[in-house]
Amino acid sequence: MCIRDRLLAVLSLCGYGLVMVYSATRSPEATSLTPPSSFAQKQAIWMVVGLVAFAVTLLFDYERIAQWNVPLYAISLVLLAAVLIVGRSPTGAASWIAIGSFRLQPSEFAKIAVILSLAVFLSRRMDVIGELRGVLPSLLVPAAPVLLVLMQPDFGTALVIIAIWFGAVYLAGAKTRHLGAVLAAGLALFTLMWNLDRLPLDRVGPKPLARIAQK
Repeated sequence: MCIRDRLLAVLSLCGYGLVMVYSATRSPEATSLTPPSSFAQKQAIWMVVGLVAFAVTLLFDYERIAQWNVPLYAISLVLLAAVLIVGRSPTGAASWIAIGSFRLQPSEFAKIAVILSLAVFLSRRMDVIGELRGVLPSLLVPAAPVLLVLMQPDFGTALVIIAIWFGAVYLAGAKTRHLGAVLAAGLALFTLMWNLDRLPLDRVGPKPLARIAQK
């Protein structure tokens, strides 16, 4: 797929998302306090901001950007830890940091940091990515952000970061059977934690998924 086709695909997805937001927010419940077009307008504004940021990024050498992967990753961890202390949200998950009238969601920044860090990490292990010993160490990159996001708790964003890992490792050349083994192990661990969470507290101690289940 050439660059033009990829750009058209991105623009198509942006346009589709804009139409879906407009369609979903025209109901009487969604527009009782807000004009019908305001949600779509905000989506359009941020879409333009994203496209501008995309264009600006293309002006820089990606190898120079990759040199900032460690500082960006460290900053994302600090912000994710900070949101557990000062974060607030009306939905119950402490996902945002309020700075005056501006609200910062560190998990969105963490996604970019994970993508960049994974790209650098995998580019240095291309000779062993086809083996399990090349796949497993890459799990360390998203591990800390996922754990911190789960503590908010924000299960949806954690799944997105995990999906980013799967996509990056697969595109790097990992074998399907290795990814399947990791997925099976992850599902088994989640099932175990979920079952422990349903047992009486005096039998298992602190429930590992109690806060996540509330989400």
